[in-house]
Amino acid sequence: MKTIILDTNFILWCLEHKIDFERELERICSFLYTIAVLKKTTQELQEIKHPKAKIAMQLIKRYVQIETPGAGYTDDDICLLDQKTHILATQDQHLKRRWKGQKITVRDKSHLELK
Repeated sequence: MKTIILDTNFILWCLEHKIDFERELERICSFLYTIAVLKKTTQELQEIKHPKAKIAMQLIKRYVQIETPGAGYTDDDICLLDQKTHILATQDQHLKRRWKGQKITVRDKSHLELK
């Protein structure tokens, strides 16, 4: 089973553009998976002043929370995860370049793509 890690900007991007990423994940993933967020992602959402942050906080309550050993930046901790068992969902270009495993991104502001 794979674990799909949702990055903060992915969650907010999908909410802003009204993309039902849960339904889209069902469409593009023909394998068993679990949706998860880092605990640091939860902290980021609590701290930022974004109009969709409160909605995002309610949404991620149903996902697995992953504690990471790193004490640094969230993106650095994401890159410490096993890239063979995790799939990263992000819109962050810098993080996409650093992550060598499978990625999920938004295409045409309407649907998800698994690479």
